[in-house]
Amino acid sequence: MKEPSFITYRNPWELAFECSKERCDIEEITRVLRRIFMESDVKSREYLWALEFIKAFKANAKEDKVLELALKMFTREVRGKLLRDTSPTTIVSVHEENFYLSMGLLTIWEYLAIVGVHDSIGAYISSLIDELWDDIALNYNKVRDLAKAVIEGPLSMLPENIVFNVVKEIMGKSDKEDTLLFKIELLYSLTEWYNPKILLYDDKHRELLIKSMKNILKKIIELTGRNPEKSISLMKEFMVTLGRIDKLCLTQLMDTKPCDTIRESIVREMMMLFTVAKEKGYI
Repeated sequence: MKEPSFITYRNPWELAFECSKERCDIEEITRVLRRIFMESDVKSREYLWALEFIKAFKANAKEDKVLELALKMFTREVRGKLLRDTSPTTIVSVHEENFYLSMGLLTIWEYLAIVGVHDSIGAYISSLIDELWDDIALNYNKVRDLAKAVIEGPLSMLPENIVFNVVKEIMGKSDKEDTLLFKIELLYSLTEWYNPKILLYDDKHRELLIKSMKNILKKIIELTGRNPEKSISLMKEFMVTLGRIDKLCLTQLMDTKPCDTIRESIVREMMMLFTVAKEKGYI
């Protein structure tokens, strides 16, 4: 592929900033990006340049400009190629070799979500978490950045039904110590980027929260005898998440009823946890 001349001397972040301020030919840029994505290998210099550009543009441009770029860039043909390039297996493999490349490939998932490729991205997220599950359980720090980036990035851009289907799948997965931490962090993440009215007023979503929190508490209780330090650490993380939910009721909803319902629903498990911890002298 003949390299576009401006790539030889333009910093992609600098160029993306100029384009976000409408100081570039966006038609030419999208044409170049399409050609790079269609003709270049994922690990090539050109492909990496394109990833850095779209990541920087998304960080600097207004939402309508990001949508405009995405719609012009992601033709049906390009979408198909990018779905092949960014399979969960590829991202997991790449992450072990090149952190920045794996984050760039997740940016493609975000752009695909913007242009409506929702079902495929939802399925990809579920598959990626499946592939990471053993690492999350045994060596969470190894994949924590990738797991959290998926939750806070592409998942946050999907429609309500897909988001909660993915969350339900994750919450139903088997547990070891660090998978509990991941689940707690997932719940906290939801409170940061999801609409609190939908999260806390919608009966089925609130019930999913309650069920997930009860199961997490039960697992922490089971853990107290085997690994007291870990159980205390998880309990602290859980309380931070519960406090975050309370804050949403107080500052966003101006209504404590949804949070009262949640607390009343998990009070038995909370009391059991504190009783066990106190009996064993952990608190």
